Amino acid sequence: MKRRILLEPLVSLLALSAEIAHAQSPAPAAEQDVEIEVESAPATSAPEPAPVTRDEVTALRAELTALQQRLSASEAERAAQSARDEATRSEAQRAEEEQERRSLLDRATKLGVSVSGYLQTQYGRSELSQDELLQGGTPLNQNRFSVRRGRVRLKGRWKYVRADFEIDASTTRGPTASVRRASVGAVLPNADETQPPLLVLSAGLTEIPLGLELQQGQDEILFLERTQGSLALFSGPVDTGVRLDGAYGPFRLQLAVMNGTPIDDRAGGPSALDATSAPDFVGRVGVDTQATEAFHVSGGVSFLTGKGFHPGSDATKSVLQWDDSNADGAINAGELVAVAGRGALPSATFDRWAVGADLAFDLKTSLGTSRLYGELMLATNLDRALFVADPIAAGDDIRELSWYVAVIQDLTEWGFVGLRYDVYDPNSDLVDSRRGQSIPSDASLRTWAPIAGARYPGYGRITFEYDYIKDKLARDVRGVPTDVANNQWTVRVQGEF
Repeated sequence: MKRRILLEPLVSLLALSAEIAHAQSPAPAAEQDVEIEVESAPATSAPEPAPVTRDEVTALRAELTALQQRLSASEAERAAQSARDEATRSEAQRAEEEQERRSLLDRATKLGVSVSGYLQTQYGRSELSQDELLQGGTPLNQNRFSVRRGRVRLKGRWKYVRADFEIDASTTRGPTASVRRASVGAVLPNADETQPPLLVLSAGLTEIPLGLELQQGQDEILFLERTQGSLALFSGPVDTGVRLDGAYGPFRLQLAVMNGTPIDDRAGGPSALDATSAPDFVGRVGVDTQATEAFHVSGGVSFLTGKGFHPGSDATKSVLQWDDSNADGAINAGELVAVAGRGALPSATFDRWAVGADLAFDLKTSLGTSRLYGELMLATNLDRALFVADPIAAGDDIRELSWYVAVIQDLTEWGFVGLRYDVYDPNSDLVDSRRGQSIPSDASLRTWAPIAGARYPGYGRITFEYDYIKDKLARDVRGVPTDVANNQWTVRVQGEF
């Protein structure tokens, strides 16, 4: 196309020159004379072209200009057509890729099963760490590398049925693996697919529907661990039972009947078999609403009621006990003591309960999401992990108080900073004996936990947290309660798939 357009002006010029030369040359006298002249003409001679007039030059220039304009227009049209073809091809390619992606999603949706997980590795240092063993052989060293969690999840999502299965592997208490979620449920879907189902009735091992912190995914919590109060009252965030979740507009309802023995989040812990036949009743009523496009509010009130367990004791025989008080290795007078046997003592149960409230605000700005949230919980006889509550042994009910407030600020999508302050009082009625007098005592633990981290959305993050802990769990030289040195810091790397 381009070559033909370039030759057209040359052909036109040649044809025009020939016509001019022919018009200005004299006509031959006869056909024979012309033939004779041609034959007798020298090979080197040629008729001189007639001079080109000014008008002819002007006409030729005008025609050449027109041809150049046509050529430029043709080239511009050809470039535009190429751009349109490329755009069409790119759009078609993108459409094909999107169609392929949707096809894969459709096949996955029809199958209804997805696989995901995450791995948390960390290094931590604690002021409590010692190169020593407790009685029984438990190491006191806490300065070490560890795999905190390694989770693999299987999710089944269908219109009327769902299933969840999750396993965990860690080295927190030695290399171990255990089940962290296993449930199956019936679903009453919402007509609006962007909203949660109207009702979900599930049975199995699932989250305890109490408050805010217990129901956050362990990979979603930016702080490395739950608060002291949450860890004390609930050694783990999951328990076995039946749970009902309901959602209607901004309103949320969660009810559950559970064993009342949370599964310890640190794999390798003691067996979590329930010792009481009475279940725990747990629930939360709340709201979850997008007030504006950039502002989100959620909150609710929670409750728990159930039975705790006080273990009895086995029967014992009468024995003769030797107390080598002078450590001479010989039996001396007064060192043999008779210890009478006693009958078995039966086990007993006691009431326990808790009420709580939580509130969270999320605001999206050009810098990222700002999140402010907090939680308060009042409980009685509920501590099962830190200062285990046993009112039968203590002679009275034990009241616990736990609360915290936290703020997290995104630094674009690639980083974040945060601060959390939590307080846990394991016994609000604690008294201390000094010089024979009983005086009120404060056994609360107060923790400041600043964090900073960077993340690659969808792939993982790295987080640094320092826990500054204030308590009165130690004694000074006078026997007065004082702060124990137990601050700690941790660096954690989390990978997701």
